[in-house]
Amino acid sequence: MPESRGMNLRTGAVLAACAAGLLARGDIRVSPDRSAVWVEGDPAFAERPKLSVRDKQPERTLRIGDPAPALAIEEWSGTWNGIEPGKATVIVFVPGGNAKLAALMGAISNLADRFADRPVRVAAVTGADSKISKAGWKSFLEQNKSSVRVPCGWDDGIKSRSLYLAATGDQQPAMVYVIDMNGRLAWYGPPGSTTDVLNPVLDGTWDLAQARTEIEASDDLAWIQIELVRAQRAKDFTKFEDAGSRLVRRFDGIYSPEFSEVLRDDLLEFASNILNPEERFNVTVHPELKPL
Repeated sequence: MPESRGMNLRTGAVLAACAAGLLARGDIRVSPDRSAVWVEGDPAFAERPKLSVRDKQPERTLRIGDPAPALAIEEWSGTWNGIEPGKATVIVFVPGGNAKLAALMGAISNLADRFADRPVRVAAVTGADSKISKAGWKSFLEQNKSSVRVPCGWDDGIKSRSLYLAATGDQQPAMVYVIDMNGRLAWYGPPGSTTDVLNPVLDGTWDLAQARTEIEASDDLAWIQIELVRAQRAKDFTKFEDAGSRLVRRFDGIYSPEFSEVLRDDLLEFASNILNPEERFNVTVHPELKPL
């Protein structure tokens, strides 16, 4: 597993730990604004709510090792033959209204160039949201045609984003999905680790089971921490104790040494914030929290 995917664990944990430290100031935000698509029942387009306002962790319907769904694209810029057997596929979902869109598309194109002589296909996907329209996206591609060197798809409504972003419950403003040469989802996460993932995927040494275990542990940790923060704010000790108990039980799997180190550091950092003597629930007042 690349260390940077493990470091995605740190992103969620630090955000939640920071929120714990901000409770006394009345700051209700747990995570920064991560504008993306969230699907709940009706397929009509909606901005996905910020993590801080969701009631509960979204159910995973797409997991590492599952067959990767075909994209549902209204219009392609460039040639795309779909997920092809014998080739690794990289699909990058990009927020069309991102201020750093040009730099992000340049990085995606550089990735494609880096693997041009290997069986790898790279594509970028975006779609309508509050910050960009199809006309605006086409205008961007026209203005940057010399630097955008990958096929770019305009989502058919929110179908592709539902099949990937909503299905994995992810919060990142830009998400990378790597599909192995057998058409299985091999990894997903923020940009920055794709090369480290692609090399073992292409060599046949990528461990799908380990990737699945560690990615899901990372996501679950962030959500349990958020539940602890919410319970503390609501002065609900029962919910706080329940979330704390699940935090203790959840992370007893077998992880890589790199992931275990990051997990340990994040749990210690979070505990020092959430069980701080100045907070509502602490070991001095509630000795039953000692296991946490």
